[in-house]
Amino acid sequence: MTRVVLTREPPRNEELALLLRAAGLDVDEVPLTTTVDIPVTVDREWLASFRTIIVTSGRAVEVLRTFLDPAHPIVLGCVGTATARRLSEVGLAPTLVPEKEGGAAVAHLVTQGPVLTLGALETRPELGDSLRERGFTVTHLACYSTTARTLSDRHREQLSQADVVVIAAPSGWRVAQPHVSEQAIVVAMGDTTAREIAASHPRVFTGSSDSLNDVVRDLATQAR
Repeated sequence: MTRVVLTREPPRNEELALLLRAAGLDVDEVPLTTTVDIPVTVDREWLASFRTIIVTSGRAVEVLRTFLDPAHPIVLGCVGTATARRLSEVGLAPTLVPEKEGGAAVAHLVTQGPVLTLGALETRPELGDSLRERGFTVTHLACYSTTARTLSDRHREQLSQADVVVIAAPSGWRVAQPHVSEQAIVVAMGDTTAREIAASHPRVFTGSSDSLNDVVRDLATQAR
């Protein structure tokens, strides 16, 4: 039986795990990281000094909705279609939504600064670097921190025996990579993660937040 390992933190694997098991596939969950929220307090006068806010993840959306008035006159952007969808769900529909994945793509849509970005403490540099190269002042507000987990012997074994491994972020790949077989198919969530994996692994496929489930199911079924 084809063995698939899902590596996001629970309960984020639930929908995909149900889909794969319904297709008769063997599914294991090996969370690679631990995420901890960072308490955030925002002064409204300080917030008013920004002209654009860019949200980099769904988790950061939950923080933004606690302090941003939907009527606040600010340009709102995001990284990724999943983040755009989550913003819309909470009444904060973004106006800057790039067609491509990655921070650089949304950075090229920005026309007003200063810019406030929201996301992880360990943020990737593409968004901030691209904005600064275009002359914008950028401030990053860390909403959560993600750290690598120490894998058990069982988890390392599950990774080494997997036919398909799903990786959501570069930080997860850095934990998994030493244990994943070169013959395994690795499915990355987004182009940025795929590029990181491709530097050290020969079999990489990419799924967006919208297509990931179908991509993983189809590849795992073909791998039988």
